[in-house]
Amino acid sequence: MDMENIRQVLEDAAQIFLSAANTITNERRREAEKVFLQFRRSQFSLDLYRYLIEHSSSSYVVYQTLTALREGIVKEWSSLDDALKEQVVQYLLSYVYTHYSTLSAHVREQALQILVVINKRRKAQRAQMAKNGFTVSLALINLLQSTNNQEFEFGLTLLNAFINEYSFSNANEAGLTIEQRHSVKRDFEENELKTVFELLLNKLQSNLSSISSSNHQLFSSILTTIEKILLWNFSSSFPNTRRTMESSSNVETIDWRPPISWKQLVFDQQLVEFFFHIYATLKSMNETKILLQRRCQILRCLSQLACLNGPLVSDEQCRLRYLTTFSYYFVQTFLINSTLTINLIECFDISNIISNLITLFTVKGFCSMNNDLCNSFLQLMSQITILLCRTTITSSNNQLDKIIEDPTIAKETFDRLLQAWSRLLYGIDFGRFANLRSLAIEIFDTYLQTHLHINDNHEINDFNLADNDNDEDDRDLF
Repeated sequence: MDMENIRQVLEDAAQIFLSAANTITNERRREAEKVFLQFRRSQFSLDLYRYLIEHSSSSYVVYQTLTALREGIVKEWSSLDDALKEQVVQYLLSYVYTHYSTLSAHVREQALQILVVINKRRKAQRAQMAKNGFTVSLALINLLQSTNNQEFEFGLTLLNAFINEYSFSNANEAGLTIEQRHSVKRDFEENELKTVFELLLNKLQSNLSSISSSNHQLFSSILTTIEKILLWNFSSSFPNTRRTMESSSNVETIDWRPPISWKQLVFDQQLVEFFFHIYATLKSMNETKILLQRRCQILRCLSQLACLNGPLVSDEQCRLRYLTTFSYYFVQTFLINSTLTINLIECFDISNIISNLITLFTVKGFCSMNNDLCNSFLQLMSQITILLCRTTITSSNNQLDKIIEDPTIAKETFDRLLQAWSRLLYGIDFGRFANLRSLAIEIFDTYLQTHLHINDNHEINDFNLADNDNDEDDRDLF
């Protein structure tokens, strides 16, 4: 096999295929495409793939070579020996890490996908490696435990490849049946995903004390990955395997339903406390746009933690303890000396937290907490409602214009809080909470003032009732 000749043929075909439309005929482009199709259908040859990866100057050729490698492994899995598969794993790990900064994103992603495909196929066959065998999962854990930031960042990239490959999707790059995909996904959730979640929390904690402009990006990358885990569609969320595998949902928030194996981690009150601690630490630093963005990331994480559902919350005692812990730190963080302490832009995520808590843990769960905590929660909820109510005024206030770029955000957030109030008040015992009447009156008065458009000089602004013909009746909404 003349590998150099094959390289030249592929690079010539790549040059033609990638040429501008006005410089190449459609026939020549189809011929070039046919070259790559034939190459990908050719017999599996790791030596050839390695040669092309290491010697080709065309990233497109490298990408197609990796595609051929992935397809070959899937197609010929049963005939390839374990030693060769392990050789592929170690080679790709070394190759991507060594050339991490110079590889194009699509080449890097394709190489890492091969590693995860091998991992999935091994899990599907319940293949047990030798005690000292090198597996992709072990590599992932080792990288995320590394104190070397470059190795850790590589681990994050590999983890994202895991997340992309193991998430529910119509695609099936590993060549598994629906039942096998469901099985290996559940195994991943109960083992690797739980472990890496803990490792990311540890890394976040170690970076928090020394956060600076130099590691802001790493801090943000960790938070982004944690968000993905908190948004994960666990297998326990779906009783029907086939429906789960063949459907997807684009909802704003989804319930977080970790399996029973996560119980000790989730119900450790330090988990919720930790996220509020991060928020408070960032809040204590000098206010910058970057720090505000990080705080909003933390609030989104807390919003998902407020969506806890599934098998874990079947234990009523643990459920109440979780809600109480969450509500306690929520009030302690945002209601200082009975005064609301938040940036207006954070209200959107905070209202999501409130709405999720009341929806998922129900009014009954809320009323199971002690009176002092409930009263403080109601006070915080009312202050946020009033703040948002005033923000929805159509005004020439330049300060508000600078804070809220999209005026619909404030209204949507306000509507969400009104819906939360509606759910809460429908089942609450009014006689139990002494401050509820005064809070309701204050909210109602503010609502009337804002909807009547009363300005600081108590002059009533003109407004066109016809503009609101399609809006919901304000009385029903309130």
